[in-house]
Amino acid sequence: MTLRLVYQMKGYAYSRIKDNWKKIHKKHGLKWEGNMERFVWRGEKDVLTCYFKRMADVTVEAVVMVESVEETEFYFEAMDFWEQAVDVLTVKNPPDWCGFKEEKKGDSPLELFAKWYRKEKYRVSLLEGYGNYYGKPAPEGFLMAAWKDLAERTEEKKKELGISG
Repeated sequence: MTLRLVYQMKGYAYSRIKDNWKKIHKKHGLKWEGNMERFVWRGEKDVLTCYFKRMADVTVEAVVMVESVEETEFYFEAMDFWEQAVDVLTVKNPPDWCGFKEEKKGDSPLELFAKWYRKEKYRVSLLEGYGNYYGKPAPEGFLMAAWKDLAERTEEKKKELGISG
């Protein structure tokens, strides 16, 4: 199963944050395999593809697609980076102008839940690893509350998607 993240944005939004984004995929060792029409960086388990709509050498719209064969550190860091970015939309598939063709049908409720849970669990686990801005670990009570909140939201999400158990 391939995990996929797709983010769509206006050209100005991509231009504003592209240098920080490039640092992330360089940090994880993704190597350039593209050309000026097809922008592709490939790692051991991850593939990053970018699509650009341009007018007179100005990027008008950009789409970033991250695909991974499993949950890698790059996959989670990419998800965290783009979901915190301003003026960026999360979309299911790239728009038609990209020329990308989706091969599989829609996700089942179980797959939707699994994606949601992985993302939320990752965010809570970040609290354990990073603590606060002063380098001190997060208070134990705060972490317990975060995990309890995740458990409650998990049950709500299961009900919303009609999943039992």
